[in-house]
Amino acid sequence: MEEAPKSKEEMIEHLMQRFRKLLEEKLPDEPETLEEIEKITKEIGSDIRRDVENECDNCHGAGYMVRCRSTTVGGEPSS
Repeated sequence: MEEAPKSKEEMIEHLMQRFRKLLEEKLPDEPETLEEIEKITKEIGSDIRRDVENECDNCHGAGYMVRCRSTTVGGEPSS
């Protein structure tokens, strides 16, 4: 059964909870080097981007699989 679209406020609340958990998991107590900080911020940024995109796609009923299917022709990715 498909989930009903969420309101903007529900999406924000869900994402804030997810981001808090993500930061608690990935942020070290004391990063040692600039390289380590850059690596952590890239990982967190990628996760946040994916979560926001998924949340918006799910809200509008056009999930990831629909986008993937629309970019293939004859089983091969279109360019």
